[in-house]
Amino acid sequence: MDPLTWIIIGVLFAGAALAFSAIMDWVSNNKNRNSSYATILKSKLSNGNYQVVSGIFDKTGRQQVSQTWEASKIDSDLESQFGNSNCIKINV
Repeated sequence: MDPLTWIIIGVLFAGAALAFSAIMDWVSNNKNRNSSYATILKSKLSNGNYQVVSGIFDKTGRQQVSQTWEASKIDSDLESQFGNSNCIKINV
């Protein structure tokens, strides 16, 4: 691809909001038979972006795997899932 195409793709990706469905897809793809629950944590960074971290835990509370995303926006569905909190806990 030519450089202009890469720039356009980068701008489109940078403007995309992190979606709750993308996080849930990650959880679904990374849980296993020992997984008990997942947490999703949100924090606002000093640069204005959001950092969202998800972890999958077993029934003893031991973290099995985690993933971190940084995004300039989060979608309305994810924002509504957080409500007034910065943490979501989901039984898997």
